[in-house]
Amino acid sequence: MTLTAQTATNDAHPTDPLTDTWRPSAAVDGRELRRTIRSYPSGITVITTSMGSHDVGMTVSSFTEVSQNPPLVLVCLTRSVSSLPAFRTGAPMAINILAHDQEDVAMSFAGQRDEDRFSCVECVQSPEGTPVIQGASAWLSTHIARIIDGGDHVILLAHVNHFYDGQKSPLLYHRGRIHAEVGASLTKKDEGAG
Repeated sequence: MTLTAQTATNDAHPTDPLTDTWRPSAAVDGRELRRTIRSYPSGITVITTSMGSHDVGMTVSSFTEVSQNPPLVLVCLTRSVSSLPAFRTGAPMAINILAHDQEDVAMSFAGQRDEDRFSCVECVQSPEGTPVIQGASAWLSTHIARIIDGGDHVILLAHVNHFYDGQKSPLLYHRGRIHAEVGASLTKKDEGAG
């Protein structure tokens, strides 16, 4: 079997990874990269905030824990999203980890107009005043600590203030599709893994 790979090399060899900017010398096909990354299953979240009296929310699958001390998480948003201005440094933000039975919520917050997204869900207010979706698997109430440039995306680094774990099975995203149940293909342990 012949393995082929998209490659990027670094001829500059930066000495300090915290201050130097690494620049690839070879181009990577963004569509192929996205297809490859979709092979990694992830949970589906809806992030919410308020802008004045208007609630704002969107479906996001790029979410992860960064640190336990201090408690930090991140989400990545495409720069072209219309509600991006609502997610600003210092703003409160709720991260709703959707439950296995909330596919309709994921689709609504991914495709509806901003003003229609909350019509299909019941919400309560987080301690910071952001909408928390009822029935979610879990939620985190945060403040956006920093916004980082991420190319065609922005990275929201958020400090966790409160959280709730509802102990429900999550809704998953894998290979461009939503999965309500973790199937054998996603849970079977690799025979060769140690």
